[in-house]
Amino acid sequence: MWPRFTAVIKIIILVLIMPTAYALDSIALKVGTLAGDQWQLEHITIALTDLAQNQQKLALTISRLSLPKPFDDLSIVNIRCTSFTWKNQELLCQQGRADMRSKYWKSPGATFAFQVAEKHSSFKLRNLQLAGGRVDIDGEERDERWQLQLDAR
Repeated sequence: MWPRFTAVIKIIILVLIMPTAYALDSIALKVGTLAGDQWQLEHITIALTDLAQNQQKLALTISRLSLPKPFDDLSIVNIRCTSFTWKNQELLCQQGRADMRSKYWKSPGATFAFQVAEKHSSFKLRNLQLAGGRVDIDGEERDERWQLQLDAR
């Protein structure tokens, strides 16, 4: 799992240190799927845009996060991460947006952050809309056990 990410990082670094070709404004790399024992990130894309500008933008997009039972009814989709780091075998999204859906409800975009590491993973969803109220969810996985904390208003 991690050697694949290391290769992706090397490609991104190569693109960053190459002289900028102004005919090329963006580059995207489709990583595919990243899975743990009980979770899965699907259709991962990393895009470097505004190459002709002084400051480029790096964005991470994930089409879906699948969770284990009993949370498998929940789907976190359309994950867009505009502030993230990828180092020391850890993927960290500090600032992003995501939609959450289940068989029973659907929420418009919410604030989303996550961390994926070899022995520990977590996510935070803020301001989900549910039944006329707002819900915050914190999820954490350690030793293949998930724990969720909900705060509803």
